[in-house]
Amino acid sequence: MASAITPHRGQLPRCGPGPPGAQIDDLLVAGECAGLRWTRGEETGLSLLRFEGELLVQSWSAARHTGGGPWPNAGVTAEVVPLAIKRAAADRSSTHATMERYFAIRADVSRADELREMFREPMVVHGPGPTRVENLDEFVVRVKSEKDADPLLAFRADGVLCAGDRALLRWSYLKGEAVAAAGLTLYALDGAVVVERWQTSLREGVPWM
Repeated sequence: MASAITPHRGQLPRCGPGPPGAQIDDLLVAGECAGLRWTRGEETGLSLLRFEGELLVQSWSAARHTGGGPWPNAGVTAEVVPLAIKRAAADRSSTHATMERYFAIRADVSRADELREMFREPMVVHGPGPTRVENLDEFVVRVKSEKDADPLLAFRADGVLCAGDRALLRWSYLKGEAVAAAGLTLYALDGAVVVERWQTSLREGVPWM
């Protein structure tokens, strides 16, 4: 599959505040793109933004499902810009390689046992649903059984931004030609291992435009 990795060109675009009235809880920047984890009142979500110079030209956003509760450790606004600058300058080759391997496994779910090398046991998961720790066996079985549950269902990586120890993935699940689900997932990594993830999605059956 062709690489979905956003190129890093070394500049730090000037990001807007995300959705109007939102507090930015986490920020990652690479090249012309920025990723946001945000809170707005009782609503939380993820956004992927693309800039041309300082002009915002494209954005994708999805809110966390109602009932998921607030993001844990929200409210770190004062730290997000220094962290984003540090991540933008950091070596992201390990994050890049992990995501590419993840895409290959999702394209061939018979390789799902390889996920045990790439995800911490247990992993902290924020969405869908409330924050929890996820058993790795459960995750591997779920991925491995996707084709058995629905042979027409296919995972597609629509784009990913890698910056230091973070990766923000825009994804879709396809059922034939139709989109069954679409959303954004933010991954935190320790080296080549995913240790935490935040997930949001659009309404069922709504595709990315």
